[in-house]
Amino acid sequence: VTACSSCASTLKREYNLSIPVLDTMELMTKDLDQLSFTLPTGVGQVTWHTPCHLSRGQGVDPLPTVEHLLGHKLIPLKDHNRCCGFGGTLSVEFPELSMKTGREKAERIKETGAELVLTNCPACIMQLQRSLLDSGSPVKAEHILNILC
Repeated sequence: VTACSSCASTLKREYNLSIPVLDTMELMTKDLDQLSFTLPTGVGQVTWHTPCHLSRGQGVDPLPTVEHLLGHKLIPLKDHNRCCGFGGTLSVEFPELSMKTGREKAERIKETGAELVLTNCPACIMQLQRSLLDSGSPVKAEHILNILC
């Protein structure tokens, strides 16, 4: 089990492992009826970004799980599953495109009015936080496990 969508996708596709590989969101999606969390006090309105390596790379739709876990605190993000611009080597090989994509994602996040954007990919978190900071937004990007654990 890995808490990184990019790692899970790579481990599944590039390595011939003799054991199953699961992304944390994939694991939670499988056991949705058994999940129950209480969000910490002080967690305001949140929105969700679906990493490319989760939806396209692994074919996992985490939105029902995220909606179940976050309930009324979740503000829908338009194009939640659109790339944040990090995209593996995209940010290194095409930095201008990466920054443009990040700016567009930051604008969508700001439109929600949420205080926090959650995802489950550390690369996306870095890209989202940088893009939000560059746009002057106070919105923070965090891993969903940070507020569930």
